[in-house]
Amino acid sequence: MDKKSKVFFLVFFSLIFFAIAFSFYNYYLIKNYYITIESECNPKNESCFIFICDPVEDSECPENEEERASYYKLIKEKASMVPLCDTASELCPPVICEKGEDCEEIFCDESSLADGEECSSFK
Repeated sequence: MDKKSKVFFLVFFSLIFFAIAFSFYNYYLIKNYYITIESECNPKNESCFIFICDPVEDSECPENEEERASYYKLIKEKASMVPLCDTASELCPPVICEKGEDCEEIFCDESSLADGEECSSFK
């Protein structure tokens, strides 16, 4: 191999290495990306998304039809700010947007409604 080829391959593989190292640092170490989480929502005070469980598909679904509905909102937050625990556990602190934090609460409205989803009727 001539000298130009060696320099080319050295630069080429160095750039690939630094791109991989930067991505690893950004996504795995400092968790510099956003995630969307479902969080509890009070339909009396907020416009919430509604999930109605189906007892045919879910064995833990309540028998009483009125208890099948659960209300939630979406929170878009940096992954580094989310606690590393099971959010369904009572020991895990709830995910909330504090003032000054880089996060967003997404309530149910026409723009955030996907196919098959429903909104609570809070106005």
